[in-house]
Amino acid sequence: MTSRLVAMIGAKGGCGTTLLCANLAANIQVEGGVCALDLDFGKGDLAGLLDMKPTQAVPHLLGRDCDPTLLRGCAVDHPAGFEVLGQPHDMSELVRPSPAELRRFLDVVRATWGVVLMDCGSRVDDAVLAAQIGRAHV
Repeated sequence: MTSRLVAMIGAKGGCGTTLLCANLAANIQVEGGVCALDLDFGKGDLAGLLDMKPTQAVPHLLGRDCDPTLLRGCAVDHPAGFEVLGQPHDMSELVRPSPAELRRFLDVVRATWGVVLMDCGSRVDDAVLAAQIGRAHV
């Protein structure tokens, strides 16, 4: 399965990108399911907005030999019917992945869900650029 990746980038912090990502995820129904993916590696708060505490956040998955079964097992199910891969609540666990590392991760994410809504925050950094490059393969 190859999914649609939708990168959402805010014009500035606080403009509602995370809220929009969560609401779209709750209202889209597609074969293969929907994942809300927090790619804001500076201050991602998608899981916090949804009152969820992932045990395995995105930084814990980077660099691992991921497959769709592992990703689905690490994603948190939201009652609205979508899954969430968030950033850690503990700021000391935040990382800055390399673009190559993130592209490999996004390849597996794309093979796991029908639609992936990526909350990229409000900065255009290496992670956001890698997400945009990943979109070109859709």
